[in-house]
Amino acid sequence: MKKTEICKFRISPTMKQDWISRASLEKASLSEFIISRVEENLTLKEVRRIEEIGNEIVDFDNIIGNNINQIARQVNIDNSISEQQLRVFYAQMELYRKEIKDRNSKIKAIYDLLYRKLM
Repeated sequence: MKKTEICKFRISPTMKQDWISRASLEKASLSEFIISRVEENLTLKEVRRIEEIGNEIVDFDNIIGNNINQIARQVNIDNSISEQQLRVFYAQMELYRKEIKDRNSKIKAIYDLLYRKLM
């Protein structure tokens, strides 16, 4: 939609500077920042952060999946698993457990951001 209208209103110089600073942190123009707050839209920075977290989750799943598949393939070939392979497997599972916990906190952060926009 083409933007053709101009809104004028008065605010204090301090407030204007604060809004400009906050817009800069969001990598938005002052107009974009004000509109996103009034309309309760996500800013570009917020959308990029959500995308970044999603990509981190997918990348980690691929790494762990490959590691588990390599161990499973070796077990299927040898019809057994060595103590060393078992240690590696357990270490991978512990890493995976920690990453799942971290992932869940990142997903919660996304939900918190989205819910904040709805309230």
